[in-house]
Amino acid sequence: MAKGVMIVAEQRDGALRKISFELASTARKLADQTGDEVSAILLGAGVEGLATELGKYGVDKVFVGDNAALEPYVTEAHAAAVAKIVKDNDPAILFLGASVQGKDLSARVAAKLATGLATDCTDVKLDGGKLVCTRPMYAGKCFGEVVSNATPAMASLRPNVFPAAEVAKAGAVVKVDVAVEDQKSKVLE
Repeated sequence: MAKGVMIVAEQRDGALRKISFELASTARKLADQTGDEVSAILLGAGVEGLATELGKYGVDKVFVGDNAALEPYVTEAHAAAVAKIVKDNDPAILFLGASVQGKDLSARVAAKLATGLATDCTDVKLDGGKLVCTRPMYAGKCFGEVVSNATPAMASLRPNVFPAAEVAKAGAVVKVDVAVEDQKSKVLE
C-alpha cells in the first residue's frame, strides 16, 4: 500500500539546490497531516554528505544513489534510477522541482511509472486523501486544480513559491545500488 511523501532532491557540483529544501518543507507539511514519513532521493557522485542537510528540512529518510555515472546529470540514467527507487519504496506522493532539470526528469519518470503528472504547481493540498495541485493556465490568466487518482500522485513544484522551513528530523541515510547501464547520451564537456 502506497504511503508517505517522496521528493527528488537536486544537487549540482556537490551542493543542494534551493528547490530541494522547498520540496522537503512542502512534503513535510503534507506528511504531518497524515502522520506519514518524508523520504528523498539524492543522486550523484560523492553526495552522501549532503543527506543530513535534507534532514534539517523535515526529511526522515534519504535514499542516496552514489555513482560516478550519475555526475553530471544525464536524463536517462537519473530517470531509470529514480523510477527504480520509487517502485521499490511505493510512496503515495512524489514531488520534483519544476526547474530545468526537474522538468526534464519529471516527464520521463512519470512515463516509467505509468502515472500522471501535475506540472509547475503553485500550491498543493490534501483533500479526502487525494493530492490536489493548483497550477497556472493560459499564461497565468487563470488557475486550475488537478486531482490525481494515480499512485504515486506526482507533481513538479514551481521554484521560489513554496517556503523552505527548517524542521529538525533524522535524515537517516539509506544507500541504494543504482546500476547505471551504458547510456545513449554522453556529456562531453
